[in-house]
Amino acid sequence: MSIAVGLLKELIVNGKLLAVPPLAPGGRHPRVILATQELMVDLMATGAQTDPRIVAELRADLDTFIMGDPITVGGPRHKHADFKPLARTKLEIGFSSHEVWEFRSVDPVPAVRVFGRFARRNVFVATHWHYREPLGDFGSLAWRREIRRCKHAWNNILGTRSPLHGGHVHDYISDPVVDLRDP
Repeated sequence: MSIAVGLLKELIVNGKLLAVPPLAPGGRHPRVILATQELMVDLMATGAQTDPRIVAELRADLDTFIMGDPITVGGPRHKHADFKPLARTKLEIGFSSHEVWEFRSVDPVPAVRVFGRFARRNVFVATHWHYREPLGDFGSLAWRREIRRCKHAWNNILGTRSPLHGGHVHDYISDPVVDLRDP
């Protein structure tokens, strides 16, 4: 089930979520990234801890999603996928039940991860970002903390409304999208 467009528009009007504008204005924008105020400060390179070079690359990577360019979805072994659903355990081979995703910006180093959930198809609600290296191996305490942080931010904005839950990558992202995970 997806979140109603009307509710998302209300959250934008009230300033609880902000639409990430594409760097390249005009044209089609078939996908949307809605960000928390905290994340938007960093994406606009106005945060005290923000490296403008890293933010510029991250923004360019986010534009690939917004502009409807090809997107890849990977699993644990796919080091260059754009998105990954974060499974709580190695046994979760499909989409994770908690529906937290990472958007991956891998170049330049240091790599960045943007955490979020899908509110509806092609609408990613990005809650925060973190540099990749300090997170350590997936499943570490740091990864679990960032997943909890994402869920907490979601709950602060959307209450008990569930994120989009699907069984196939196309339930989340429209074409062109490539699912690199094993079938």
